[in-house]
Amino acid sequence: MKRTWKFLRFELKKYLWTLIVLVAVCTIPYIAELSTMELSYVYNHYQTGALTMVLRSSQIGLSLFALGALCYLSPALVYSFKMSKRGIDGYYSLPLKKEKLYLVKTLVGLLLVLVPFTVMYWGGFLALVFRAENPYDMFWYLPAYFGSALLGVCLFGLNAFLFTRGNTVADGFVFMIAYIPLFLMLYEYATAAFDLRGRASYETFITFGGLIEFGNAMHDLIVRYENVTFSPLTFVVMPILGAVGYALLFALLPYEKGENAEQLSDSWFGYKILIPVYTAFLLALNMNAFDIIGFCGIAVAAIVATVVYQRKFKFHLKWWGMIGGALALGLFLGMFIP
Repeated sequence: MKRTWKFLRFELKKYLWTLIVLVAVCTIPYIAELSTMELSYVYNHYQTGALTMVLRSSQIGLSLFALGALCYLSPALVYSFKMSKRGIDGYYSLPLKKEKLYLVKTLVGLLLVLVPFTVMYWGGFLALVFRAENPYDMFWYLPAYFGSALLGVCLFGLNAFLFTRGNTVADGFVFMIAYIPLFLMLYEYATAAFDLRGRASYETFITFGGLIEFGNAMHDLIVRYENVTFSPLTFVVMPILGAVGYALLFALLPYEKGENAEQLSDSWFGYKILIPVYTAFLLALNMNAFDIIGFCGIAVAAIVATVVYQRKFKFHLKWWGMIGGALALGLFLGMFIP
């Protein structure tokens, strides 16, 4: 335990200036904007001529955008050591189990997300509170903070797992980005194929969509809109994905090998699954709208993605089989869409 605490202190010192920079970059422009912006304007109805005061945006969305961006940047900052042979040799030589090493890295990563967001969020809150003409319902900032922080913790957990599936920093970013619309695409197919009713909002099934949907709802409450609603799935889908991300991150640690650094990213959660899934479902969803040119475009995209994965233009016959199988599956799945 002493070694773990010592390593935690070392990591906190290592990322201190990074944390300070992130706080400054997030907070200073945000406070400046909220301190100087116009809070309302008068609307003149073009038919009746009635004058109505309309509240401008509270800009709470900027803080949630920063939170989402930090959930993609932070994993790259704290886990990139495993993408370098020198870095991973140094860390894996420490007298710590992998579980404790990654636990410390995860805690530091969460601090790099939550501390800048918290300072930015409440700094903006105070900037508005102390404006004499403040017309907003500031009560909603409290539940908005805790709800957003929860969604941020979940998004970080998912991205931490996805990023660490890569053996290079570039592949790690590709995996985080590629999963953003993946679940939405699967949901779209299920909706089209099975004629589902009462569809949830699209944002619910985008990895950072929960922040968008929840942030929009909280903004509407802050500016006193009526009939504000958002899907309860917001706090179902993202927490499940986050919990799965954290669980898999630590469950698969025994299979992490230092010699994989800088090599091909051959995780089953990476290109091996992304290329055929995207190929099949993009083709299935667009089969009725696409002609032969569209089919060829998807096939070429799959080949290009495989070239990126293999880092060479000439690859093994099995990868051609994967592409062909994905195209055939896409045509088959497309038959179930009316």
